[in-house]
Amino acid sequence: MPTTATATNNTHFGAIIGFRQGQEGVEFLVIDYDDPEKGLQCKLPGGMGAPGETPARTAQREYLEETGLENISGYGPVWKIQLKDGHRKLFFASHCDPKQWIGELRKEAKSDGAETLSPPYWLSSKRALTELHHYHRMALKGSLPVMADHDPIFREMALKDPTLAPLLR
Repeated sequence: MPTTATATNNTHFGAIIGFRQGQEGVEFLVIDYDDPEKGLQCKLPGGMGAPGETPARTAQREYLEETGLENISGYGPVWKIQLKDGHRKLFFASHCDPKQWIGELRKEAKSDGAETLSPPYWLSSKRALTELHHYHRMALKGSLPVMADHDPIFREMALKDPTLAPLLR
């Protein structure tokens, strides 16, 4: 997993790569957010850590806040990067089986500080690998081999997916 430079601050971002089997292959749970400076962006559910909060707890908290679902089957981190200023981004993974959901997918837009979040929605692997925000796209692509090695359910799904299978061979 890529890393860069020595830490000069202690901030982190935690996110969860939620996935399921869709009709045409693997789908990922995403959110659109309207950033006042950057415009509309597509991202994985996640956000900034609170002081003293672990990256895993940040990812779980943000996932619940942004999707309405409690993550009970997550693992990882499956991808991480440390930026030059010391800020870390850590991504975890979770199979989103509706039989195991706690909560309900949020159906309304939500204000999150200066940003407005769309309701979460499922995005095909092909679209996710092209439409996600830069670091989220890097995290998804970089995490695929780790997820396939760790999770036999994901591996089976991904090997049947025409977009993901070539990335795992």
